[in-house]
Amino acid sequence: MPEFSPFTKTIIDEIQKDSKVAGEECNIAALFYSLITNEYNESLRIHTLIDSTTGSGKSTLASAVLKAFPKEQLIDADYLTRAGITRFGSLKGKIFYLHQSFGNEPNVMLGFMTEGKITIIVAGKEEGTNKMVSQTITLEGMPSIISTTTSALSPEYRRRFLTLTIDESVSQTERVLHAQGMKFYELPKSSINEQYEKVKAILKRVHESNPSEKVTTVVIPFIQSMESGLPKKLQLRSDYPHFLNLIASIALTKSLCGDNGRCLYDVEPEIEGPGLKAPLKARIAIASKEDYQDAWVVAGRQSFDGLNYQCRAILDYLRGEKESIIGADGKSVESCAFRTKKQIQNACDIKQTTAQENLKILQERGLIDTDTSQNAHQHRFSKDPTEIAFQVEDIRPEDYLAGRKFAKVGVESV
Repeated sequence: MPEFSPFTKTIIDEIQKDSKVAGEECNIAALFYSLITNEYNESLRIHTLIDSTTGSGKSTLASAVLKAFPKEQLIDADYLTRAGITRFGSLKGKIFYLHQSFGNEPNVMLGFMTEGKITIIVAGKEEGTNKMVSQTITLEGMPSIISTTTSALSPEYRRRFLTLTIDESVSQTERVLHAQGMKFYELPKSSINEQYEKVKAILKRVHESNPSEKVTTVVIPFIQSMESGLPKKLQLRSDYPHFLNLIASIALTKSLCGDNGRCLYDVEPEIEGPGLKAPLKARIAIASKEDYQDAWVVAGRQSFDGLNYQCRAILDYLRGEKESIIGADGKSVESCAFRTKKQIQNACDIKQTTAQENLKILQERGLIDTDTSQNAHQHRFSKDPTEIAFQVEDIRPEDYLAGRKFAKVGVESV
């Protein structure tokens, strides 16, 4: 699996350091690139839902990333009513943090999440009289919404989110316990450096660039090579747009910050149809393969391989279990070893029924081999879902724009 780009790793490292969050690198980056879309065109907006068990650290993770964003952009709520929504005013450029979704959220939330506005008809008194009349209230602006849940939510509500899950593995628990203990071991420190200094510099640059007004779109030039490797499952119809917006958010953020020489492009749009006048130049950002790799590491695995953290824990364990066997040529060859369900349970610290359920999922996906010749079935690693993940072609912006009139818009590096 590819590593994070230096730009993304800088964001993750600083948020981890200043918030004292242990691990959760992928979720930190996913939340950051989702929340920053409140500055971008509404078509790129990403809403995030952290779905994990009680006490796993969902709120801690959300708060750690939200602290980097300006307080004036944040609307913080524990509970939401239909009447409360009508009194928001404009939500343009806002981040709405609903601490927990229980499944009883007002349906009007869906309008904010997809259309960027809702129209509500309410009863009110006519001006100058006491006559009751119908009044129309239109609320505009699509916030970037973040919430957590442990509940069964309606499919209509859930599919509008990029869903993240907390790492509940044994190794992550060890990191969390160590971080919690160190708070009672280390002496207080003072620093002349502002917290989230680099991250806030990125947010300031993005805000001052006014991308929602000045940047027309983000182009992903290798989109066709991405499509060929997508799993053809119905759920992807709602998941894929979130992933594309994540690539676009990463690409636009890096371009606005001049990362590694990145820039924006002014392009003259093509004229379609006779008699049409050419519009003004469109300012665009162009995604690179590195942006795709960042998005895949951040959330693609969760979105597309369909495996929970327990399945991944089993795969990781079986991948590391090796044995030497004698091949047909008489030479010793290292191979993945078979392990019983009991061994897997103990190594991954999971219950018997949970192990059985997840081994069945892995077997059906062809990710493990199962030997049924023994009384106790044995399993071994076969392949990782990331090994069959789609690969993309790296296309340079100049090659993509060949034959079109364009000009580079230089951006100073943050």
